[in-house]
Amino acid sequence: MKHCAHCGTENDPAANVCQQCGTADFKETAEVPKWLTFQVRLPAWADWFALTGMALTAPAIAQCIHSVCVFLRGYRPYNAEIGGAFFHHGSGIDDQSGTAILRFLGGCGLAAIPTLLALLPFRRQTRYRWLVWTGFIAIWTWALFSLEVAVK
Repeated sequence: MKHCAHCGTENDPAANVCQQCGTADFKETAEVPKWLTFQVRLPAWADWFALTGMALTAPAIAQCIHSVCVFLRGYRPYNAEIGGAFFHHGSGIDDQSGTAILRFLGGCGLAAIPTLLALLPFRRQTRYRWLVWTGFIAIWTWALFSLEVAVK
């Protein structure tokens, strides 16, 4: 669409003269690039939901990455957070219901607290918030690999 540089009215792209003021001075309006959608600011109330969701998913994603890596290497599969309980013979863990999912998310809650506290200063800076969140996924993944134990 063409916008009149004089009055700002939106005009037909084929028009040579502004329909409202009659001037021929137009400025083209460009479309928003796709990468700018990550910089869109949320309303103030939505920031808290987004930060809480990001804080909870960072350790959950780290646990998923760690579990996949543990199973792919095929060595000490009991160290996996997801599915590792299957290899704890005699522990009585045979829960296949929804409570296993709740326990998984509850375990992420403790790790979510420092993640949320680190995300708070970047609440209004979307790009930095995503960088901090990605960094915390790397930190939690590194922590999970460094906390593996060997059972004899």
